[in-house]
Amino acid sequence: MSPETQYGSMGRRTFLGVAGSAAFVPTVTVPVGAVDDEIDNWLSDAPNYDGSVADMTGSEDVTITVGAGDGFSYDPPAVRVSPGTTVVWEWSGNGGSHDVSSEDGAFGSERQDAEGATFEHRFEESGFVPYKCTPHVSMGMKGAVIVAGEGATAEESSGDAASADSSASTTGVAGMVMMGLLVLLSPFGFWLRQSLDDEQSEDGR
Repeated sequence: MSPETQYGSMGRRTFLGVAGSAAFVPTVTVPVGAVDDEIDNWLSDAPNYDGSVADMTGSEDVTITVGAGDGFSYDPPAVRVSPGTTVVWEWSGNGGSHDVSSEDGAFGSERQDAEGATFEHRFEESGFVPYKCTPHVSMGMKGAVIVAGEGATAEESSGDAASADSSASTTGVAGMVMMGLLVLLSPFGFWLRQSLDDEQSEDGR
């Protein structure tokens, strides 16, 4: 069966449109700044968050003050740590009774108001971990721990995400080229090329 018979009575230019849409398939990539957006959204009303994340990767222990500033903040509000890091929250004694409660319920402290009181949690898995002070969340008393990949610094983590984005784009281009070649080398592609030659001959008369 010839390609012309196989694909019915559609026009040659319609076939070209079909071939073009088959060869060029859009690729979808994950935004590099997705985690940064999560941090900004979560800490948008935290009084002492200025858009920066304290890079504590490589440290075994990290201390965060509870009741910093006017007594209703965590300081620093956002920290980046390595897997296996223990984060210690230490109460300043200001702002009344506070707690440390993760959004997913994975950890939580008792409410305390004594200066020097502590609570700690060891972070093992990579990811974004938001937490809050239950009685003062409406005042923006929130914090975030970003657990980076094993042995990665903040800059390396960002670079890895960019490399993954680039690799995904490159893979998408290679796929489009391969699909185009398959179309052109098939009987259908042969018929399209022959049809174009015929049209050009007719137009040249």
